[in-house]
Amino acid sequence: MTATDAKAWWVLSTGGNSGAVIFGLPEGSPQEYRFFSGQRMRDHFPQDGSVQFSKKFRSQKKLFDSVTSLSSIPIVSGRIKRILESFSPNDCEFLPITILDHKGGLASKDHFVLNLLRSEDIIDMERSNYKRDGYNPDQIDRLRKLYLQPHAVPADARVFRARTMMDCYFLHQSVVDAFTQEGITGLRLFPADGWDGNDM
Repeated sequence: MTATDAKAWWVLSTGGNSGAVIFGLPEGSPQEYRFFSGQRMRDHFPQDGSVQFSKKFRSQKKLFDSVTSLSSIPIVSGRIKRILESFSPNDCEFLPITILDHKGGLASKDHFVLNLLRSEDIIDMERSNYKRDGYNPDQIDRLRKLYLQPHAVPADARVFRARTMMDCYFLHQSVVDAFTQEGITGLRLFPADGWDGNDM
């Protein structure tokens, strides 16, 4: 599928799988809202930062490639990192973290906070049904029905944020196919065109 095909696009959810749950970012991280700007965070992100499985979800112990993140900031494995770098090496920043289990033991040193640097005008603001952000009216706060304008997306785009909804992450079908082939775990994806904004 080409970039101009509406059916070629998927929305990546950061929550809702049955694995371990992470709430928040490592101590000393920039404020969470800064991760929705599309700006590089490496110089402001703590080295050797760690996060821990949420104790509110003690029964959820399995660590997937795509980790449930209650901050809406993607946490991904090295396997996802390698695939995204093969498609969009300049459009993603990967900030390394250590993940600890409920008891404080090491669960992973091969996971990363994914900070997408690229954004595109993929959302059709005329046809989509949404509520604007009261503090930033250029941004969508609540989505009711999403319609795309894929003709506005450059042909080389494969993973990016929506410019008018910077906490909404889009993946091209070719990337999703690569995830499937690799057996990536924990992914929750929704067909983008016509999506109602519900990621549960």
